[in-house]
Amino acid sequence: MSFVNKIKNKSSVVYSKLIDFAFEINSYENTPMAVWAVMSFLNARNVIVNYSEVNNYIAKYDNIVEGILNYLKKFDDNISLYKIYNGKDMKTPAIAIINNTQSNALDFLHIVSINDGNVIFKVFALGNADVMSLPIYEFTRDVSCIVIC
Repeated sequence: MSFVNKIKNKSSVVYSKLIDFAFEINSYENTPMAVWAVMSFLNARNVIVNYSEVNNYIAKYDNIVEGILNYLKKFDDNISLYKIYNGKDMKTPAIAIINNTQSNALDFLHIVSINDGNVIFKVFALGNADVMSLPIYEFTRDVSCIVIC
């Protein structure tokens, strides 16, 4: 603990990197889905952000989608919420918003790309981010038709 405090007091940049590294090692196990999706989305755009910054920013909002949109607009004014119908014209990377009816809460996926009529996306579950693929029509019908991109 003394070592970490010394780093924190001597170099905030190194301390920030240490915290981010600890976050990475923890495999995102305790990370809110919204924070994980934002960090994964921005990383795909080669934007490196600090976990604490993302988490604290989004937590300020009662409406989590509004928090995500406002945070992402710091990096791209064109970020918006879209309803997609067939996915063919969707920009990627994107964040899909899923209404989890079991917990009555929102979950999020990071859509990586659309290739050969399939949506390639990352699912965060049990501390891992698994890459999955579904045909566009199945994704928009069964998973999500609301995205942030």
